[in-house]
Amino acid sequence: MEHYICYQDENGKPAFREVTEEELAAMQVAPVNLDWLHDYPLRIVAPKTLALDYPQFYVWFMLNDLPMEKLGDNVHIYINEIMTEHQSLIDSLNGVITIEKRNG
Repeated sequence: MEHYICYQDENGKPAFREVTEEELAAMQVAPVNLDWLHDYPLRIVAPKTLALDYPQFYVWFMLNDLPMEKLGDNVHIYINEIMTEHQSLIDSLNGVITIEKRNG
């Protein structure tokens, strides 16, 4: 599919030319997560039942005033980063929790 761009020529008249691949890529808009509720770059999506197995997991987020949203059977926990000391727990929960990055 060919794409064109409209611009003004030297006489002020509309003109068209084909868009290069680089220009087309630069014009693409990254999808925005419309359900992203807080201004944090990452969020953890975890089942609510995880709190029963790892109560310290949720307590730590609450003590650090990180926002949590309950949605159905899951909770979204918004974070700035995964701290080194928590990485092993995150790794061990691979497949149980999901780490999402904000797109917008």
